[in-house]
Amino acid sequence: MKKILKTIGVLLLPVFLFLNVWQVFSYRMMESEITEMEKQQKEMLEENKRMIIGIEFLRNPARLEKVAEEQLDMERVSSRNIVRITVPVGGDDG
Repeated sequence: MKKILKTIGVLLLPVFLFLNVWQVFSYRMMESEITEMEKQQKEMLEENKRMIIGIEFLRNPARLEKVAEEQLDMERVSSRNIVRITVPVGGDDG
């Protein structure tokens, strides 16, 4: 009986060693994958920041006025020269 237990113990030792090495390998692979994903996330955040800054630059009223004047040959008009027309929506008039 003791001989069988010793034999089983000797045979299980490499199996446990292999399982331990496999677990460490698996952990390292996941760790490197997580590190790569974190790096990718940081790059995406930086790109997002640059895009937001670009959008804010394009929406700048001073820039829009400059583009309107220089490229579209538009000019600012005074508010008394603006006529507003209100059209009723819906109703029985058709």
